[in-house]
Amino acid sequence: MSYLKFDKNLLINLDQSLTKEMLRTNQAGAYHCSTLPGCNTRKQHGLLVIPIPEKDNKSYVLLSSLDETVIQHGAEFNLGLHRYRGGVIAPAGHKYIREFDCESVPRMTYRVGGVILTKEKIFISNENRILIRYTLVDAHSATTLRFRPFLAFRESNALCVANDRVSRDIEEVDNGIGTCLYDGFPTLYMQFSRKAKWVDEAQLVQRHRVCQGPRARRALLRGPLGARLLRSAPAQGRERHLLGRRRAREARIAQEDV
Repeated sequence: MSYLKFDKNLLINLDQSLTKEMLRTNQAGAYHCSTLPGCNTRKQHGLLVIPIPEKDNKSYVLLSSLDETVIQHGAEFNLGLHRYRGGVIAPAGHKYIREFDCESVPRMTYRVGGVILTKEKIFISNENRILIRYTLVDAHSATTLRFRPFLAFRESNALCVANDRVSRDIEEVDNGIGTCLYDGFPTLYMQFSRKAKWVDEAQLVQRHRVCQGPRARRALLRGPLGARLLRSAPAQGRERHLLGRRRAREARIAQEDV
């Protein structure tokens, strides 16, 4: 029995779920932290926040979040969740959440129509590395999973604004990409478990206003990293390995406290 478990009724009620946070740390001094439904509401929130001893003794948010989109029969269902100024929620991926538990590792269960998908986050003890495992529990037809990573490369207690110093270089590595937005930061690598199979889809460019607070911060959205779950007919209980693609074009999104 899980010692920490929340059901759909609490998770989709943002007045309740956004006040509850999950923090995980490792022995390397890194952490990842967000609210239970995955909506970052503070500067310190992030999917991968690490120390950089070469710079100072502070922590830095490299990867703010990773939005997933389930695609079936050409229809897209974005599982991401972001809150903007005025209480605007977009996208509203929390409506697909069915359960969150932490029996061994944090696991979120989503249901989109006939698709049941789980997401587990595994934090490596002595490395600045987080592993995310997606399992397609059930699906009635071929399913594609597309990723959009939100990059920050900023000090965890600071804000930043759009600027011309951002590096747009992307390095292709085994099964993924590496990128570094600013000099003095380590390269962030995003890799899949198998050789990437590139997905060609149109890139939408959007601009949004900041979520909350007096100052604007802009997180760079590099994407999408289109990832296709195995193209064979879906089967229950089999984990689907992700196949990804680097996109040549980029989009900026103005959002605070991603």
